[in-house]
Amino acid sequence: MSTVIGAKVVHRPWCANSLEWAKQEIGTTEHGTLFLADQHDSARGRQGRTWYQADGQLLLTLVLKPSADYLGDPFDTTSSDEEATQGKLGDAVTQSLINLTMALTLGLHDVLKEFGVVVKWPNDFLFEGKKLGGMIVENVWQGDHLEGVILGAGFNINGVPDDPEVRDTATSLAAASGHSHDIDKLRDRMCTSIQRWYQVWASLGGEVVYKEWLSRQWCLGKTVTIHDQAGNVVEGVAKKIAPDGSLTIEGSDGGEKTIVFSSLIDIQVSMESRKSRSASVHSS
Repeated sequence: MSTVIGAKVVHRPWCANSLEWAKQEIGTTEHGTLFLADQHDSARGRQGRTWYQADGQLLLTLVLKPSADYLGDPFDTTSSDEEATQGKLGDAVTQSLINLTMALTLGLHDVLKEFGVVVKWPNDFLFEGKKLGGMIVENVWQGDHLEGVILGAGFNINGVPDDPEVRDTATSLAAASGHSHDIDKLRDRMCTSIQRWYQVWASLGGEVVYKEWLSRQWCLGKTVTIHDQAGNVVEGVAKKIAPDGSLTIEGSDGGEKTIVFSSLIDIQVSMESRKSRSASVHSS
């Protein structure tokens, strides 16, 4: 873990998509390498959504190569059944990677929270209810071997996209803070902060990361409306988020439903209190 995250930079004046670029190079890329391009033709977010570009944005793509030592079992895997033990170890690696994603979220948020920016489950950053940025994490496998983890993040710093799709729902750090920012310095601060949380994850384990990440989840206690990939619309109060990142909401009848991150299409958060709005669970 001696390599400093962000110390090595690979730069291009143009790329189609920095996530795909990093993925293509991941086999020969050092841990902590930062991929930067001046122009992206098809930047994307979660589930392949379009990332609307604008002047004054900060884009960051990092390749991380966690040691197998950091992906061990955070729970007791003692078992006389070899197959059961292997299953637990597989679950442990999955959980460790989920905790790594949480650590990366904390690394980014530590730089932004002083301006009143909050974390919206699962991967957005908001200021006063408007989207300031988001992140995506991709685990790249070659068979059973983890080639690496790619973090892609994008933030509106000194401007917002002038596109009708996002114009009314987006904001910028300049709007949040009342002044413009040096994007390169902010990116350097984010890499330093990510390094710090990566070390916490590697040395202290996922539980410490999860507890801190959970404490920053803005949606908890608020009424949410969720659209999932099965076409369901789920409304209720966000009650808890499990260590695996899944969100549990409570409907007006007291029943609970758990939403897995991978099934999510969209989540909308209401500022209204639970008393002023009923909650329900139904299918469209």
